[in-house]
Amino acid sequence: MKRRIRKEVIRMRKAFAIIVGALLLGAGVAGAKDQAGETIKLTVNGMVCSFCVQGIDKQFSKGGMVDDVYVNLDDRLVAIALKEGKTMSDEEARAFVKDAGYAVVKVERVPDTVASIRATSEAKKKS
Repeated sequence: MKRRIRKEVIRMRKAFAIIVGALLLGAGVAGAKDQAGETIKLTVNGMVCSFCVQGIDKQFSKGGMVDDVYVNLDDRLVAIALKEGKTMSDEEARAFVKDAGYAVVKVERVPDTVASIRATSEAKKKS
């Protein structure tokens, strides 16, 4: 009888530990999302090579407002993550790209992070 009760207590402790771990992990992910800056996704014409990527990256890095930049030539995509507390209008984003020598077709504000956009694009390349 004692052995069965002991096994049940151990099983309950494990279940409790799993639930607490899941809750803490969920809170950590939610907190990270809340602290991240806004992500802007641009469709850009005229980018064809690695120098284009460097030009876009350098242009956005100048202003001190951008935390991360991802450029995908195949998809004509530029994704930028703004630093926490920083803002950038669509017109400012267009101006950065135009100053780098390219034409913006579309500007979107997206809930995705630049890291997730990068991962999705890289996975698409591999398939």
